[in-house]
Amino acid sequence: MWRTKMHLVVRQQNEVIKSQREEIEYKETVIVGLVDDIDPAAKRQILNRAVRRGGKKYQERLRELYKQFEMKYHINLSARLEHYNENRKPKLKNKIEYIDKVMEKIPEFYEIVAKLYESDVKELAEKLYELNAR
Repeated sequence: MWRTKMHLVVRQQNEVIKSQREEIEYKETVIVGLVDDIDPAAKRQILNRAVRRGGKKYQERLRELYKQFEMKYHINLSARLEHYNENRKPKLKNKIEYIDKVMEKIPEFYEIVAKLYESDVKELAEKLYELNAR
């Protein structure tokens, strides 16, 4: 009897693991498609729209994206932007400009956006390509 219960528990756990693995593989496929198949100009446009989709939470979403980017690349964007702007004109206006023009990491930033706001990015990318196909 004990073995039967253990066998059932193990079977249930294996089903959960299989389901989670399938979900992870699907999300990875979606994210790779969203990241790799889109040109840089479209990435900037989708990135901007995805962040703004938060409405009043726009600043909150942007802060979270910067935080994730900073953690991934072990940097302080505020300090880097401030240091960069000390001796240069015209000055960069914001962290996204720094990420784009100095670090040249818009694709990497976009990847973070795609992971955090997957459904928004997917919908916006589909709409963008639908409009371009017309």
